[in-house]
Amino acid sequence: MKRFATLVILTLFPLVFITAQVKDTISYSNVYIFNRDARFGKVGAAVAEQHTYTLDRSKKLRSFYYCINNNSLKETHFFSYNDSGNIYKEVIYNNDKKAIYIQKSYDKQGNLTETKGYLLDSDVRLDENNRRFIYDSRGRIKEELYLDATGKIKLQLRYKYNGNNDVVKTKIKGDIDLSVSDIVLKAKYVYSNGNKIKETLKVNNNGDIYTKVRDYFYGDETGKIDSVVVKDKDIEYTKKIKYRDNGDLHYFAYFIDGKKIFQKTYNWFTNGKNQNSGIISR
Repeated sequence: MKRFATLVILTLFPLVFITAQVKDTISYSNVYIFNRDARFGKVGAAVAEQHTYTLDRSKKLRSFYYCINNNSLKETHFFSYNDSGNIYKEVIYNNDKKAIYIQKSYDKQGNLTETKGYLLDSDVRLDENNRRFIYDSRGRIKEELYLDATGKIKLQLRYKYNGNNDVVKTKIKGDIDLSVSDIVLKAKYVYSNGNKIKETLKVNNNGDIYTKVRDYFYGDETGKIDSVVVKDKDIEYTKKIKYRDNGDLHYFAYFIDGKKIFQKTYNWFTNGKNQNSGIISR
């Protein structure tokens, strides 16, 4: 088994699929989850999530919602576009919170430069969902700012890149809790024949600083990610990924000492029928 260069990021939302025919409701997917280790989230038996996406006839995403177990609706999103085809407004209805909308601004190159959050029923500005992005000459994010409702900076991130476009350093100013879970303080990458085979990251996870190591492997026949060996703080596990014959993701699972303790299984559908699906947005 050879090592693989590409880091695969698996997310549940939002995914959009393209079909041969243009239809209003394009596709949905069901995701089944089980978890036997509290370090990977809430322990429980199988959990079913259904993700539904509605596209207009130009294949722009217009709405997204998902349910979890017994069709209990969790969240609904609606999207509006400007003349350039960029999303300028996103309205979010959440069962547990008041409806909000996010206003988005772009530069001439189409890069997202700012988001602003408001309560939908009153247009009151929120402290959440306010971010500003600054780009370098190559269109990569140079700074990311988290702001409150008054525009005051709550968190400032600065990104630096190496020749392979890996983020090698992130300087932090402000409240770490507002950022993504892992902030890279220092990073080392190892390549073979131009392919990344190992990464060693010193991360800040909400104030907890430690080292995370990942080794990447791929299958000879598929050329796709086959497994990742992860050493993450006080845990070491192997992530194995399986694909269907048509190339769609089937499932990924975590193993500790050879025992499977976590799995997510994906079933892809398009207008209610199993068929090949290509991701066009993530």
